[in-house]
Amino acid sequence: MTRKLLATLSLAAATSLAACVPGGPDGGLNASADPRARMGAQQAGRSGAAPAAMLEAIADAQSAEFDAFDYLDAGQSIALGARGRATIAYFESCRVEQIRGGTVTVGNAESRVAGGQVNARTMACKGTKPVVVAEAREAGGGVSRAFPADRWAEWSLKSGRPIFKWSGGAGAPAHRITVTELEQRPGRVVWTGTARGSYVAYPPSAPVLAPGMPYLVKVEGPSTTAESVFSIDPNLDIADTPASRVVVVGR
Repeated sequence: MTRKLLATLSLAAATSLAACVPGGPDGGLNASADPRARMGAQQAGRSGAAPAAMLEAIADAQSAEFDAFDYLDAGQSIALGARGRATIAYFESCRVEQIRGGTVTVGNAESRVAGGQVNARTMACKGTKPVVVAEAREAGGGVSRAFPADRWAEWSLKSGRPIFKWSGGAGAPAHRITVTELEQRPGRVVWTGTARGSYVAYPPSAPVLAPGMPYLVKVEGPSTTAESVFSIDPNLDIADTPASRVVVVGR
């Protein structure tokens, strides 16, 4: 293939590229926002700035506002209560916190926890920005793609085990998820599944996703239809973390 993936772009470059993509079934995309804006206010951040962290896991929390793989802004609060647990990964500081109980206030590099316990570690996370966007237009390759070239902006992942995240919450109804290979026309469906809440991990029992191949993930629910394009590049110079595996579904 002649495709050239531009990986580990700065957030500013990612924003510029994503702003060129017209809105799809979920409506228009704000040209001033990065791709996370497709998830709505909770996902992109109330201030419009890049989020500080990702909520990798949450359980038994007092508040039902949050779900796993939500992006978090500095200043947001999470009420865990007496029994709640959460794992928060910070993008810039590479700090991963396992928190039990209390009220969590998200910071820029670490959390402030009142009435709870924190077990933190620092991990290698070179290049783990929450969004890695790749330009994937064919340069004279003559390939007939099922996806319009003028909408060709995709998520590029190091891992072949993506996590698909859409607008909703922990109590969202069941959604149908379809992954289609786009290299040929018509596209070939490689996996379908259902999930409640707002995310699902591509299962290990599903067909292996080929590196460099363009895929479309589509999420359909009672009141939502959203889609995104992604590809796998094992040579990306980023850490393989939950944050770097997320494909935000929504155009």
